[in-house]
Amino acid sequence: MNMPVFARIILAVLLTVFLCLGGALLVLSLNRPAQPEPPSPLDQPRHMQGIAMPEFSLVDQDNRLQTRAGLIDGNVTIVGFVFSRCPLACPGMMLQMSKLSESLRDTSVRLASFSIDPAYDGPEQLTEFAGRFGADTARWRLLTEPRGGAITQVARKMLSENFREHIREDESTKITVSTGEMANIEHPPHLFLVGPRGEVLGRYNSTRPDEMEALAAHARAAGAANKP
Repeated sequence: MNMPVFARIILAVLLTVFLCLGGALLVLSLNRPAQPEPPSPLDQPRHMQGIAMPEFSLVDQDNRLQTRAGLIDGNVTIVGFVFSRCPLACPGMMLQMSKLSESLRDTSVRLASFSIDPAYDGPEQLTEFAGRFGADTARWRLLTEPRGGAITQVARKMLSENFREHIREDESTKITVSTGEMANIEHPPHLFLVGPRGEVLGRYNSTRPDEMEALAAHARAAGAANKP
């Protein structure tokens, strides 16, 4: 049955109106200014509220006493927790710190690596470890407990208490060392940016290139802001 002429006219008018509205909406959407994307957490350094570098009294690779007041306070410092016999995460962490040291050599930013195996890592071992990665020891200090002993307490406080990250001996994973085997010391691969009052500005995964780029940028900006 043929549609009445009047009905066909009404249908044509409605279709035309629908097409016109759709076209207008399309034009508006194309001409609308792009909305800025929310800022990435990697865009700016950020003070991690209430978290600060613990106090410490350790020795460096030159067997000189180092404290937070003397090494960290007043400076912008990139901090990592490693051990010299580690064949897993630590070489990558140290390599990233070496790259950061080189890229930031024209700044006042310092670096500090804290051993989590002080029973073995004395000043002599830390000196060899620093040399393995070409550390500029005028700006990059490696630290350990002066009398060896248990895993450095500053690492436990910084990682376990502040960030709830595991740091423990993993008996299920053995690593080969010069004297035979030892249990791996499980720890996260993060580096930390610490401000001149000991405040932790950020935590960065050393296995992620984007976070390492962000750390370099944030450290440079923080160092520039810390000029007297």
